[in-house]
Amino acid sequence: MKTAKGKIIKVDDSLATFGNEIDKDKTIKGKAYFSVNANEKVSEIEYKPVDDVLAAWKINNSTMIGVSK
Repeated sequence: MKTAKGKIIKVDDSLATFGNEIDKDKTIKGKAYFSVNANEKVSEIEYKPVDDVLAAWKINNSTMIGVSK
């Protein structure tokens, strides 16, 4: 994840993950949850299984819910 200030936050991949692999040209819908400090805003989530970013999603913080301060 990248914050609005350019900080990179690594995801702890030792935790349980959701679902299985997504087939090529298919999509899934649902909610994703991440824990970040209350003073940070995530601007982008990247799928980077090794060294290359294979997909990226821009995040609209105005639609985020469940943010604790």
